[in-house]
Amino acid sequence: MLYKYRSIKNLQFFIDILINERMYAAHITDLNDPMEGFYKFSSTECDRQVVKDIWNNKNQIRILSLSKSYKNPLMWSHYADGHQGVVIGVELELSEDIEKVDVEYSEFSYFLRNTRNVSSKEVAKKILSTKYKPWYYEEEVRIFTSGDKKFVPVKIKEIIMGKKMEPEVSDLIIKTINKVAPEISTRKMDEIEHEQDYITKY
Repeated sequence: MLYKYRSIKNLQFFIDILINERMYAAHITDLNDPMEGFYKFSSTECDRQVVKDIWNNKNQIRILSLSKSYKNPLMWSHYADGHQGVVIGVELELSEDIEKVDVEYSEFSYFLRNTRNVSSKEVAKKILSTKYKPWYYEEEVRIFTSGDKKFVPVKIKEIIMGKKMEPEVSDLIIKTINKVAPEISTRKMDEIEHEQDYITKY
């Protein structure tokens, strides 16, 4: 299972995910890392047309960012409104136009050394799945789509509510899910941590 951290301040977006079972894939310019998509290349080794093709392919790829973990405190803080939001656990059905790639973390930008017999589209994906090492805590998995495919279909398995979510809000979310999709599991993060702490101690 993979996880999406998100705020519920824009409740309509959360409802859209829940009802339509889909998640938005963003354009590269909408991502929060200012160095996203940067890479280095040798002007003497790389054909300028290939470099141009890589740029075009990068701009056609859309990205859904997910995480392998639901309990990262920095992720809760940065992307789930300081534990007032949710984490959505999902499973994916991959297809020809939906690809899952583990992000690799590096001290350096991706370096394109040679453009002989390279696929500019595959190089673009490699660049977009390489991030600087300080981001490693995200344990990110990226879902790539292309063209005008702005949404990735998902199968929602569980909703985990943050520790600081107001009780009336969490109760409303639980009641809504029980009405529209009772097969989805609902949990609260403070209850999970309490259970894990109990298991650890006893």
